[in-house]
Amino acid sequence: MARRRLDGRCRARADEPRPRAGSTAKPFLLRLGIPDLSDADRSVHEASPLGIDHFLVPKTVRQVRLAIDQPEHAVVTMQPYHPDKPFAPGVGSRGAIEKTSRDPFVAVTPEAAASDDETSEEGGDNNDSSNKDDADQSPDTPAKPEAGSADPEGRWLVTVERTPGARYRLEILNQDNDELSLTIDNPGDAYALAVVRPGAGEDAIDPTALVLRDGGKESSKVVAASVLELDSALPWRRHFNLLGEQEMLMHTTKPLDLKVESLDAAPQAAQADFIVGPAVTAPGKGTLQVRPKPSGGVWKLDPGYYLLTVQPKQGALGILTLSLHADKTEAAKADSSRLPAPVFANLASQKNTGLSLHSLPRGGDGQARGGRLAEAGRRRWHRPPARPRRPARRRSSGDHGRCP
Repeated sequence: MARRRLDGRCRARADEPRPRAGSTAKPFLLRLGIPDLSDADRSVHEASPLGIDHFLVPKTVRQVRLAIDQPEHAVVTMQPYHPDKPFAPGVGSRGAIEKTSRDPFVAVTPEAAASDDETSEEGGDNNDSSNKDDADQSPDTPAKPEAGSADPEGRWLVTVERTPGARYRLEILNQDNDELSLTIDNPGDAYALAVVRPGAGEDAIDPTALVLRDGGKESSKVVAASVLELDSALPWRRHFNLLGEQEMLMHTTKPLDLKVESLDAAPQAAQADFIVGPAVTAPGKGTLQVRPKPSGGVWKLDPGYYLLTVQPKQGALGILTLSLHADKTEAAKADSSRLPAPVFANLASQKNTGLSLHSLPRGGDGQARGGRLAEAGRRRWHRPPARPRRPARRRSSGDHGRCP
């Protein structure tokens, strides 16, 4: 029996006799081992001939998303990994995509897996718990397993069911918070950090992010930024899906009268109001009320970082063409180049201070992969920090920049 190792799997076949042309004989397939994925991963796979693929992900994973090109049968499950019984049917979080599903993606979370709740909030009608009798619920949903020994590393077993040979994308996310404190192992060293947003970026507003200093005399200082630079970007235009409130960070180094408008005239186009306000609130300073303006409003900006908020009007969701340009100048005629995913190649850390990451658009999920910021976790403030924030609708009582 000869063996050939392919991407962590072992395909075995009998050398003699070999099937002749036109034979109905089927190959004998074996799988060897389970591939490991990192806790911040976005990769495209081709379903194995078995139609079932397994992966191990670290315990730090907060969400696993399965995405395909169009709605058709595909299933992803996430359950605690037991080394002695790795594939025993068991309790876990299960999400399915069917031909009748609204979206070609679905997500599962460890919280759902641990609580025997076969659902996740991501993916809408693609989740089994929304209706356990609908088309996404398999009739052979596994029952609870016999108790197996827990994995000492606390890893999760991710299983994908897909038509053999069909492609799919897995997104492994290690954050469910768009604002987080970055764990620094060796203060004073330089670090690298990359932020990847889930989903189809071409249908969303551009991704932006800020890294702020926390603590010390430079608290709330912007250390690094991946934002829309208005000095060089204007006039700017973006065509995207407006399915809820959207936000984007901007920066200008000089005074600017910024005109914000929607260029869609069709009755079915999305309609929205807009807010432009300071992105960073220094500790000890309140935030003045900023009222939204309709399309065509002009905002007077001083040098600094700003947060643009697009608020859809009730019952007016859909496609929006957003235009930004200096007042009394022409708007862009076509979409501008899209901003890349935020990547910070050299972040300087300091002793007795921390770093915090603030990434947009807010989605409730995301991933941060750092060179030595390997355990970027939820916000754990030792003192109230400043943060990029949605301009408050009322005057703050001096919350030192804490989350509202």
